[in-house]
Amino acid sequence: MKALIYLLIGISQLVLVDTRGKQVMLRQWLPQEKLWRVIELPPNLELPIAQGYGTYRVGALVGLDRLEQRQGQLIVVGLQEALGMVLDGDYAHWRWWDRLRLAVFARGRQETIKFEEVVPGALVVGPDGTETWQVSEADMDKFSSRFLADEAVRVEGIKVTIFNATGRTGLARRVARIVTNMGLTVVRLGETDLGEKSRLLVSRDKQKSISVEKIKNLLRIDRLEVGDTSEYRADAVVFVGADYGLKVVGE
Repeated sequence: MKALIYLLIGISQLVLVDTRGKQVMLRQWLPQEKLWRVIELPPNLELPIAQGYGTYRVGALVGLDRLEQRQGQLIVVGLQEALGMVLDGDYAHWRWWDRLRLAVFARGRQETIKFEEVVPGALVVGPDGTETWQVSEADMDKFSSRFLADEAVRVEGIKVTIFNATGRTGLARRVARIVTNMGLTVVRLGETDLGEKSRLLVSRDKQKSISVEKIKNLLRIDRLEVGDTSEYRADAVVFVGADYGLKVVGE
């Protein structure tokens, strides 16, 4: 797992989802500060969940993930889409040796932040008396850029072009939102021929960058294409394939 490797050598942060019953939190390791930042999400935070499941409160999402036997993936993808930020996985479903390495190398102080104390929102009471905490996409983006963006990614300053190869409207914009919140610059959005698999073309001098690894993690890309990207006026070119569309929209 490249995210853990970068963390172990101290050049990149790690952001994990963790659950305790219906409590969902983000665990963020900041290597330069030797700090674990724990961001507690309110169980009644309303999220537009990926893969066509509709809107769920974050506490109920844990139960849905177990019911569907998704091994934490529904939680990670749902939060990733709602927050507009790439996440590095679900701690509860990490392999035991990765957890052990994390415990050995990521030692430091801890601070806890309550999400509702740093993000403006509205408490809405439904017809049945159910209370939900609702946050706009713009305020989610401000939160992600402020608290979750990786400074190492910002420093690299990579420019990205994103093409939608899914045939579904809006997928390039959704990826662009996450990429922008990460600290990268999106220079162009467009449509292209349909493709089953997402692809990533990157210039030779950027192929080993942290930013590229983050994009690969977001789109679950196994093989990197290295070549000339000058015609796109970008360092990296993302082709969002049907596989990503299935992951975030569903059938």
